[in-house]
Amino acid sequence: MPLKMRINLQQYVVYFGFVAIFIFFAVMLQDSGFLTTRNLSNIVLQTAPVTIMAIGLVFVLSAGEIDLSIGSIVAVSALSAAVVIESYGVVPGVLAGLGAGLTIGFANGVLVAYVRLPSFLVTLATMGLFAGVARSLTNLRSVPVTDETFTGFFGSGSLLGIPSLIWWTILAIAAGHIVYRETRFGAHVLAVGDNARAASVSGIKVPHIRLAVMMLSGGLAGLAGLLYSGRLQAAKYTLGETDLMTVIAAVIVGGTLLNGGRGSIVGALVGSLMMGMLNNGLDPDGPFRFRPDDRSRLHHSCGSGRVPARKATLKRGFPMFLDVLRRRNPKFIEAAIALHREGRIPANSYVLDLDTVEANARILKNEADRLGLKIFAMTKQVGRASSFAHAVMRGGINRSVAVDMACARATHRAGLKVGHLGHLQQVARHEAKAAAKTFRPDYWTVFNDEKAAEAAAGAKAAGYTQSLLARIRAEGDTFYRGHEGGFEAADVATVAEHFDRLDGGRFAGITTFPALLFDHQTRKVMPTHNLATLTKAAEALAKAGRKDIEVNAPGTTSSVLLQALADAGATQCEPGNGLHGTTALHAVEDLPELPAVCYLTEVSHLSGGKAYCLGGGFYIDPIFPDYDVKAIVADEPTTAASALRSVEIPPPSMIDYYAMIDAEGAKAPKVGDTAVFGFRGQAFVTRAYVVGVSGISRGPPKVESIENGFGEAESWPV
Repeated sequence: MPLKMRINLQQYVVYFGFVAIFIFFAVMLQDSGFLTTRNLSNIVLQTAPVTIMAIGLVFVLSAGEIDLSIGSIVAVSALSAAVVIESYGVVPGVLAGLGAGLTIGFANGVLVAYVRLPSFLVTLATMGLFAGVARSLTNLRSVPVTDETFTGFFGSGSLLGIPSLIWWTILAIAAGHIVYRETRFGAHVLAVGDNARAASVSGIKVPHIRLAVMMLSGGLAGLAGLLYSGRLQAAKYTLGETDLMTVIAAVIVGGTLLNGGRGSIVGALVGSLMMGMLNNGLDPDGPFRFRPDDRSRLHHSCGSGRVPARKATLKRGFPMFLDVLRRRNPKFIEAAIALHREGRIPANSYVLDLDTVEANARILKNEADRLGLKIFAMTKQVGRASSFAHAVMRGGINRSVAVDMACARATHRAGLKVGHLGHLQQVARHEAKAAAKTFRPDYWTVFNDEKAAEAAAGAKAAGYTQSLLARIRAEGDTFYRGHEGGFEAADVATVAEHFDRLDGGRFAGITTFPALLFDHQTRKVMPTHNLATLTKAAEALAKAGRKDIEVNAPGTTSSVLLQALADAGATQCEPGNGLHGTTALHAVEDLPELPAVCYLTEVSHLSGGKAYCLGGGFYIDPIFPDYDVKAIVADEPTTAASALRSVEIPPPSMIDYYAMIDAEGAKAPKVGDTAVFGFRGQAFVTRAYVVGVSGISRGPPKVESIENGFGEAESWPV
């Protein structure tokens, strides 16, 4: 009896451990949002692919084998599906993804079952082999998955209010448990794992069972790859590469013996959730687990002044935007050069790949919708171009954020409704009434009572009530120098009451900037103190009885960060550089959004070993320390490394009439050569043209617009 009780306790230790860990985090992280429905749901969603792989591994281990290749299968399957979906559609893509997993599983199974090689050695070899295949399949390039049917079914969709990833988990666990416990196949798997020789003598075809479990593991890893690419709306070679040990730990902790003969599907589920809960609760950055905006231009309101640039990181090897552009969107560079060589677009131009902008906007919009976030497009970085606004709208984003009145005029003129006004620059006194009448913004940010009164008065004159956002600040918050201002966060409840008393205005919520910043040392995107200020202010407003509080949290925004913003309580996001793939994070990690902007000019003359190229647009946003700026310089379309040349950019104190390209050595630049740069610009503060080009991804490129930085058509060439 004592022995039997001890065995039963061993079988149920995972459940006791799960409850104990849950209670520990519930108590220790009660003020950090651990017990919120959103966070608990997020744990389940993030562990869904791990759970799917764990089911397959339960069968493999129960049969006395092991599969180390599941992480590589995830990447190959996800990339196979994404590539096929791009060309042939959803159904062939899904079949390709699952087929890749089953095929690799079949190969593993044949070598284990019939060639009689140890499964450890076989799958260790295929793990390395197919990790290399995943890297070479798209040349290290991530592939966006924008088909809404696929992403809805395998990632961001829901049925009866339950996310599709949870449905996949439920169905897989139910089917796996039934097959494992209630069918002859499950019994045979356990028999083979317990004693393969006895199983063979009893009539069980042991090689068939071993082949079947390896194929099942490969197929489920393939399904996990589809779930990853569906949720992230992109496939990349790194998917699944860190999951192997997590899956093995989940399965072993869940009660499956490493040497076979016993296992538990339900235990594997609990083990997976336990791993996800530990990852969620022990993450030192909270929900912000993403990779690396420069703090060198920032000011802390606590009085510490500007934060000096980290000189130690100069030329530390950051991949620059041109590197990413050449690798991830080479057709765009080639098309831009061709258009310039043909005389169809001017030098000194920010060129936009509108097809990619549309796809990026769709990725961001889908993720925002999944999380219940309102999304406003920032357009200043690309000169408020009308064609850019149209591409963003085709991608599903129908509201803009206007950092100033020029942005509001341009996006309104392009048909993109102003969703947020006053974000960075407040509206001038005598422009408020006209802004309210013309734009009727969904939200209007104000820094003080006077600006709130002006906005409310303008709305009243226009016949509506304006929703107002209070810009708030607290000790320790971080602002770019010259961006300081706002209400004291501690007074937010009083501010809200004051706004509600305004004739023509009402309190809608709170905002700050920046809520997120890129950190050079860790190469992560980190929450600023401002975000914590927003969270505390929202809690104070809720305690005061206010509901439906809007929390606007702009910063370094890409689709992979929206979940973290939502987890922190944000209700609004404002992607800008994310729409054209040029946030700092895009320079160091392949994110779902592809790069969609370059700066193009031409060589004017040669002097003193330098090729002088026409300037006017050389504002390089200093999110990184100084680095060796390069350009592709050529007389024909190319992205070859041999066409790269180092460039000296005039310092900010000088007018950028020219930049100087190194003209030494072989294949020296010639007068008239095209020069293409990849950097994060701010077109609205330059003298450059902004050119929108469509058709790059599907046919002959078409120049849609040639405008200035105010979104106004230019009569180029004269």
